[in-house]
Amino acid sequence: MAKLKNTKLNKFLEKAENIVDVLIFPATILLGFLIIGHLFFHFADYEPYATIADYFIISLFVVDLVFKWRHTHNLKKFFKYYWLDIIAVFPFYLITRTYLGFLQLIGGAELQEVLHTIAGLRQSQILKEVKVIRTLRGIKLGQRIIRFIALRFRTTHNKMLHRYAARQRKQLRKK
Repeated sequence: MAKLKNTKLNKFLEKAENIVDVLIFPATILLGFLIIGHLFFHFADYEPYATIADYFIISLFVVDLVFKWRHTHNLKKFFKYYWLDIIAVFPFYLITRTYLGFLQLIGGAELQEVLHTIAGLRQSQILKEVKVIRTLRGIKLGQRIIRFIALRFRTTHNKMLHRYAARQRKQLRKK
């Protein structure tokens, strides 16, 4: 009975892995549109949708990494072969945003605000926040570009593997 459940689970995981492999290429195209839209068009009006699409692509990457780990089971090989995928999944901008929020919390944000208001430095604080937001946007864009490159490599790699496997099957049939 346990063997039957394992085979059902393995079949399900294989189907899920195939679905993820199929979704990688459209995700690459979507990520390309996100990058182009962020660089050349005003994307602030569509920001919730861009973020949702970005999270979808990240979750697709994470699921793909889980499948790759399932096949590798060796930490050294996993990091050696899939380091770019791991970097693409790692959300640097969230860590930076959390770090800056933590610094404001520890620095006594209320006291700091009172002192800035008294000294008339409120405008300089707003300018600093705008610079931080611009930096975070740049980090987020860089993260999307890394994801795009990783997706492109993965798509090419998968095509090469499928072609190689097809040639191997063809040679085995001839024998």
